[in-house]
Amino acid sequence: ILEGSGIENDNRPIGWPALLAVVYAFTGINNKIAIYFSCFLSIMMVPLLFLFVNTIQRRTNIALWATLIFVVMPTHIFWSVSAETNMSSLFFILLFLYVSALYYKTPDNGLLWLCMVNLTLLLHFRAENVLFIILFCQF
Repeated sequence: ILEGSGIENDNRPIGWPALLAVVYAFTGINNKIAIYFSCFLSIMMVPLLFLFVNTIQRRTNIALWATLIFVVMPTHIFWSVSAETNMSSLFFILLFLYVSALYYKTPDNGLLWLCMVNLTLLLHFRAENVLFIILFCQF
């Protein structure tokens, strides 16, 4: 039935469709739900970016300015209202960087496991996220 439909040649990672499947289980299947969920992830990136920059710099005003600059970037606004993998990938990148910064600040086995689980989730969203393995292992 599916022969020649192009589905067998789709080599994109499975993270975003799997995450949307969980959301669809609660809300029902609708195209706008994917866009709303992408907007939700974009909104959740704002406090996450603030926490990440504040953890690294330990200065609240720098974290506020970094968050403000990130929020008003036109590319961020453009991709926030689309159902592509950009916002979900960026959310998990920020989550990985924040948890990694916490781990490097205070090494703990629980934080290490959280970093590894988050890295595994991160790899399932975009193919280029494999480079974060090198970043994590370098330190």
